[in-house]
Amino acid sequence: MPPTLTPKQILVHHSADDWEEFIYEWVIALKEAEYVDVVRMGGPTTVARTSRPS
Repeated sequence: MPPTLTPKQILVHHSADDWEEFIYEWVIALKEAEYVDVVRMGGPTTVARTSRPS
């Protein structure tokens, strides 16, 4: 049986386009679950932080 990947390992293997599609589907599901508001906090130029605060 192959080793099980952790959620973090799974996410690393998604492309930026796959990630955007996942988030879009997640937001739709939240709205269908009757969340009052879903707000986008970043934009297309938002860059992920790669360093940790000291």
